[in-house]
Amino acid sequence: MRLAAYNTEQGGPMQSSSEDVVQQHLVRLPNGIEITENGPVVIVGPNGSGKSRRSREITSTVHIEVVSALRNTKISPQLQPMALQQAKANFQSQRETARTQPYELTNDFDYMLTALIGEAAESSLEFLRIARSGVMPHLPPLTSLEKIQTLWHDLFPGRELRFRDYMPMVINTVAVGDEPAEYSAWQMSDGEKAALYLAGRTLGADLGAVILVDEPETHFHSLLAVQFWDAIENARPDLRLIYVTHDMTFAASRQAVNYLLANPKEGLTPIELAADSSDLAAILLGTATLSFYATHVIFCEGDSDALDARLYKAWFNTKETVVHAVGSCDMVLRSVSALSSSKLVQNLTVKGITDRDFHSEAHLNSLVAGVLPLKVHEVETLYCLPGVVAAVAKHLGVKFDRPAYEQKVISTFTDGDRHKVVLERWKVLIDAALTGVVSSVSTKTASLQAIAGSIPAIFDQSKWSFSPQALMADEKTKVESLFQSKPLDLDELLKVMPGKQLRGLPAGALGISPKTYDNLLINAIGGEDPKLVELGAELRVALKPYMPF
Repeated sequence: MRLAAYNTEQGGPMQSSSEDVVQQHLVRLPNGIEITENGPVVIVGPNGSGKSRRSREITSTVHIEVVSALRNTKISPQLQPMALQQAKANFQSQRETARTQPYELTNDFDYMLTALIGEAAESSLEFLRIARSGVMPHLPPLTSLEKIQTLWHDLFPGRELRFRDYMPMVINTVAVGDEPAEYSAWQMSDGEKAALYLAGRTLGADLGAVILVDEPETHFHSLLAVQFWDAIENARPDLRLIYVTHDMTFAASRQAVNYLLANPKEGLTPIELAADSSDLAAILLGTATLSFYATHVIFCEGDSDALDARLYKAWFNTKETVVHAVGSCDMVLRSVSALSSSKLVQNLTVKGITDRDFHSEAHLNSLVAGVLPLKVHEVETLYCLPGVVAAVAKHLGVKFDRPAYEQKVISTFTDGDRHKVVLERWKVLIDAALTGVVSSVSTKTASLQAIAGSIPAIFDQSKWSFSPQALMADEKTKVESLFQSKPLDLDELLKVMPGKQLRGLPAGALGISPKTYDNLLINAIGGEDPKLVELGAELRVALKPYMPF
């Protein structure tokens, strides 16, 4: 806890030189590597990787303060008044306990608040002493307590943090209905208490301090965690903050950051992300943390609870393989490309799976190395394949008429559906072609006025290497021929036609709910239920021809 000294001529706290601050920011890893650049250090790694243990081995040119993950945020309704030096001594004792005994719960919150109040009181008394001596001082610099109150107001609009007679209080200025107009700090939410405690530990720290914060996101909503630590870093740029986290979204939110990867065997290793991969940072960092126990990572579309990830996690159900859902097809392509070309991880095979959607064969054959499309239109189609439904029907003892089911699949697609597919496939082709036309303009060196005058010629279809009309006619022929061929090739049809509208057919044919069907399918493929081993084996046989690998 620091108390700013007054300068009655300049009216501000006395500062150390910038050289002192830079020197204090140096961080040294156990292997001798030194991090001298300003900016936070973020230690990432999965549970059990030794993040907390290894972080305690970091040294610096100054004493490193530790904010333990096991922090007690309980606040007494009434703080015990005590002399400032006694409060600071008690607070220091508890901080040292947190540093030397990181797995013990700390009890420093009350002492910290008491010291902050004492600091503010001493600042006020010093201001009064100077004023009463006949010298009119400038306003004193903001105390740590005032800075915390300002931060609190910004993070929790409508809630003011105040102290009365050593009682921390929250004033609710936007209370409605039965909400209390004010409440004691010991009645705060966990997020409010965490914000108050961490603000006190950082805003009240010595100039140029190095502070290690274990699990900085605890008790915070993900957005609030980012906002809180952004505010702390902006308010105290002199601090070197070392974050220990397994929250990749938070890790990726830090700016001008030095990343360290915690490895149970190799300790802490610096890692760098490509300059153009900032929006992939959370994905890349998360994948890097998995490399300790996985040898294969497979990126797929959707989120972790979507049909894609659930099915692929069951299909690639080995200890060495991790399935990571990253959203769109574009994110799959970029994630595989970025990770394959980076030095972030070694001895890790990176692959990706995407839906075919409405893309042409030429496009699908030119995907990023390691990314392959399904052999059906989309993942929903896999759940509706006749062979898959037949295997489940056999397991349930339900009579299944496969030819009738296949005919129902075909008849589900109406003329309107075919029309829409033709347009969607044409749109994908024409988007790519027109992008090439527009991109050609950027290579021209003429004046903007001259380029503007040439636009009609640029968009003269007679000069294009493609015909929008011919492309649409080709796609119409391709789609219509699929339905007119004799015999009809259902596999080829299901590459082109969407599978989402088929989703209700399997459950209807089997007389069960769609949710029951999905869960049965995934559990059987995962192979962990002894009662479903035979079904799982038959499902794998039925699905294998349609999986990319």
